[in-house]
Amino acid sequence: MHFPIDSHIPTSVVLILVFLALLWGVIVACYIADVAWAVCFAQNAINSMKETELRRQAVSRRPVFIIGEHKTRHENVERLIRTV
Repeated sequence: MHFPIDSHIPTSVVLILVFLALLWGVIVACYIADVAWAVCFAQNAINSMKETELRRQAVSRRPVFIIGEHKTRHENVERLIRTV
């Protein structure tokens, strides 16, 4: 027995499939754009944190003496004053 094969697809079905394919493309494009934005945002946040830390370090660069070293320097200054 041979069954007739109807290879004709209704136009409405083709249009619906095309619409769904376009919709899927838009969804994928939005997802890619969203991921790219999130990655860019994260990189900017990391760079900003690094920049802030570098600024903080630059501002807080003051001479720091170890207590013993500071004491010996102070004693040396006192000796110099006494000898002069």
